[in-house]
Amino acid sequence: MGFSEIRGQDRALHDLHFAWQQERIPNAYLFTGPQGCGKRTTALILARRMNCLGESSSWEPCERCAACQKILHETHPDVWVVEPEKQLMRISQIREIQRMTRFAPQEGRLRVVILDQIEKMNRESANAFLKLLEEPPPNNLFVLCTASPGQILPTILSRCQRVPFAPLRRPVLSSWLEERHGIDAAQAFLLAGLAEGSPGRALQLHEHLPDDQRRSLLTALPTLHRVPSGSTVALELAERLNKVGDQLPLYLDLLRSWLRDLLMLREIGPDPNALIHQDLQEHLVQHADILSTPALFRAVQAIDQCEVALRRNAASLLTLEHLFLVLGGMG
Repeated sequence: MGFSEIRGQDRALHDLHFAWQQERIPNAYLFTGPQGCGKRTTALILARRMNCLGESSSWEPCERCAACQKILHETHPDVWVVEPEKQLMRISQIREIQRMTRFAPQEGRLRVVILDQIEKMNRESANAFLKLLEEPPPNNLFVLCTASPGQILPTILSRCQRVPFAPLRRPVLSSWLEERHGIDAAQAFLLAGLAEGSPGRALQLHEHLPDDQRRSLLTALPTLHRVPSGSTVALELAERLNKVGDQLPLYLDLLRSWLRDLLMLREIGPDPNALIHQDLQEHLVQHADILSTPALFRAVQAIDQCEVALRRNAASLLTLEHLFLVLGGMG
């Protein structure tokens, strides 16, 4: 996979290509954009291009030489991907980078260090990394990837060349899912809407959110408002979501996407092309007739509060029960 296969990121690729043509690659890049929009993939392609042993005048890495193959198989000694450990980029990881970057690259022309989710540095690790950027060792390129640049120290931001990545437009992402992953057109278009422009998120949804479960959950939501059976439905839905484990954030985002469609119906009207869940329009219309716009905003706030409580290790079943009772107007 080369730069030509990165979809919807023309500006980012133009900036990288221009710097390479002018031989003005900086010491550090900051790739910003939504999670799953291609930042890490692009960083790895850039690492292959900088170390490719093939045609030197081509912007695309050859993908066949020993260097490209090692990077593709994650065995190249001069290309590192550093990720948070248990949701935190630790000082020990930064110190190891400091230690290893003192030495020249072992095989490649340029050592490329890709730091994914850089916003998860704590103050100690951020200050240590800042010292590394203040006196960057030669023959090293740092690529910082983040979906939340506002959470990064301004002094780190100021020492990086920023490359913005954008969410993919729904038709572009839908076509990519069809062509690259063989997903049928209707499902690809649905996933593209749910993923909000993120290819990585679309594939995650395809793997972990079966369509029958999506339909079953969403079509049950209007019944939350029935008296007295709504409270029983709320408890049943809470128990169902409590069993999905690590995929619970996907289901909470699914609820948000349903509320988003309800707001679209109430505020704009029945435009099928504007809806994510086009196949469930009848249920959407039914639900939109029940809820007011202020009630929909309160429902979104309830989902946000549920996520905060779960991050603080609140009892998940009780928290989900409270959420669905609130969504049904009974909390």
